[in-house]
Amino acid sequence: MPIYNYQAFDGEGTLHKGTKDAISESEVRQFLRSKDLFAKEIRTSRFTSGKVSGINKSGKFKLSRFSFQKGISSKVLTQFTRQLEVLLDATIPYDKAFQLIIPQTEDSGFQSILSDIRGRVIEGGSLAGAMEMHPQVFPAMYVSMVRSGENAGNLGTIMSRLADYYEEQERMRCKIKGALIYPAFMMFFGLAVVIFM
Repeated sequence: MPIYNYQAFDGEGTLHKGTKDAISESEVRQFLRSKDLFAKEIRTSRFTSGKVSGINKSGKFKLSRFSFQKGISSKVLTQFTRQLEVLLDATIPYDKAFQLIIPQTEDSGFQSILSDIRGRVIEGGSLAGAMEMHPQVFPAMYVSMVRSGENAGNLGTIMSRLADYYEEQERMRCKIKGALIYPAFMMFFGLAVVIFM
């Protein structure tokens, strides 16, 4: 789960700093509001939380371990891109589209990322800007095309092109993998024949 560093003011104008593990920036904002704090700045840490062992006396989280946030497979990204394209073509708004896609996503890490993107968009950010916050998942080329689609008002078309591109890449990857498996099998078979002769 991502860790967020935050700075927030209380009702008297005192600045508070801390960290919070949450699935999205929106969840951090809700947490701050529940403490009657007003967010000044919220930033994603470069680490994701592992196991949270508790809160120490200073009020900061103690983490028993950290792990770097990993990317996702190209297959998952391809599926998401195609789903978003279909929903946008049906004139479904961003937030509703993400609301429909998230439960269908089997990768829990990607679910958290999509929830964060949805939260940023609901708060008024652009889709490209929200995706740009997760470079381990969305390549610069992907973000750039989404931004172009948003600016030109043809994001559905852009998502269709991206989906076509990634599907073709996936097909090529499968072909190459299949082409490599046969020679490897023949080599193994040949070695087995030599050994057991």
